[in-house]
Amino acid sequence: MRPSAAALAVAPDRLEEKTFLRDHGIETARFAAVSCADDLERAVAEIGLPAVLKSRRFGYDGKGQVMIGSKAEAADALEAIGHAPAILESRIR
Repeated sequence: MRPSAAALAVAPDRLEEKTFLRDHGIETARFAAVSCADDLERAVAEIGLPAVLKSRRFGYDGKGQVMIGSKAEAADALEAIGHAPAILESRIR
């Protein structure tokens, strides 16, 4: 069985992928879109820490991902991914 065209269309973008999965009843880590520092601050308040900031596109094998353990690390995390559109995900066991 092969993935549908819809699944392939959303796979390159982490936000679209997580939204697609959630909308189809598949449980995911809590997540929020991040486009700027204010978004990241709101996402951290909503999701909590520790969390992972991930670029929405062009990330693989850990590329474009930064762990955030404290509010003080948030600005550095955004800088580390080059202020690219991102998604903040809660950490899961």
